[in-house]
Amino acid sequence: NVYQPSRCEEVLEEIRQCCIKHSAISVVCDGIDTSKPYEHNTIDY
Repeated sequence: NVYQPSRCEEVLEEIRQCCIKHSAISVVCDGIDTSKPYEHNTIDY
């Protein structure tokens, strides 16, 4: 499997939006940066 962030960008942004709303009550959001929209800056293979 090769990780291709561009294929997951929409879902990752949905997770970020969820964490903006629920981070106070969700341990799933630990480590997710909610300060800015998700941007992938890697090369997809």
